[in-house]
Amino acid sequence: MKSWRYGVLFILGGGVVLFATLYASEQERISFLGTISASAKPIPITAFLPSITIMSSVLLLLQAIAITAVGFGLFDIVLSTRDWRDYFEQRIKDIVIQQDYLQNLGTDILDNLQTNVLKARFRDPSIDREGSFLTYFYQNLNKYIADPYREEATCEIFYEGFDDEGIKIHDKISYTCRKSGIGIQKNIRWQPDPNEFVKVFSLKVSIKFPYSHEEPGKIVSLLDEQDLSAKKCEEIDIDVSLDAHKDIDQLIVIVESHYLVAHERFQYWQMTHPTKNFEITITFPAEYEIQLKPLVLNEDLCQKTNIQGYAKIKYDSWMLPMSGVAWRISKKRQPASIVS
Repeated sequence: MKSWRYGVLFILGGGVVLFATLYASEQERISFLGTISASAKPIPITAFLPSITIMSSVLLLLQAIAITAVGFGLFDIVLSTRDWRDYFEQRIKDIVIQQDYLQNLGTDILDNLQTNVLKARFRDPSIDREGSFLTYFYQNLNKYIADPYREEATCEIFYEGFDDEGIKIHDKISYTCRKSGIGIQKNIRWQPDPNEFVKVFSLKVSIKFPYSHEEPGKIVSLLDEQDLSAKKCEEIDIDVSLDAHKDIDQLIVIVESHYLVAHERFQYWQMTHPTKNFEITITFPAEYEIQLKPLVLNEDLCQKTNIQGYAKIKYDSWMLPMSGVAWRISKKRQPASIVS
């Protein structure tokens, strides 16, 4: 039965009860007046006051219930009309989803709300079961949504020389820092992994102000070219703070390094923050060849170039921390001689 029909029933029922109680009240009043007129004795003034009997109390109660039922029926009919229903639905929706309301909710309530939305979206009431991907997402990936991130990360690698000890390399990495609620990333850290390099010669760190800054294009050195050749690789841990520039959105970071790697060793470049769009170019001698492998979520979005002495990968999408690219330079193999 449609909702408005309930409203009609309430109005009809309330109306019948109301008229019945009014009729009963009128009959009680007539009976009382008749009793007075038939009396031969003097009538005291108090006799003209309303007679409060059990019956009259019951009638008053029934009248109140009947009036309430009629009002409820009218309200139900009004709400059942499309315009009013849409109005109240929209108002409730606005209250629930508006940002001010959500910001006043606790973390646990917001997490439950998010989970319930996903259950409804994917029609899966057990989407948050133990060991599910959603559980893994909350524990390991959810934090990155509001973290500072990077854009347009680029790496240029130049193979400068080869000797018996290894390969001398110069690389230049740059990226654009983007703000979250707390600012851009806190620091620039450069630390070789164990056995990654044979030796590190030098490192230089600088920043460049974006076009929106009061000094657009200005380059500031945060770490002048530092000689690291006397240090063992496992002792190197460079940490440059960005606290003084934490509120500068689109700040450009530039890191240049010189180091030595072992022959035919795999190298890699991994993201330390969520990163949108990256590009790597590698220049090497023509007598060498390269193996190049992107470590990304969707390799189909990569644009690759691999020709004599030059390789490039461009990826126009998001990368999670620890995603990146791996490569190896090695001498070209000479084809074996055929002896007849």
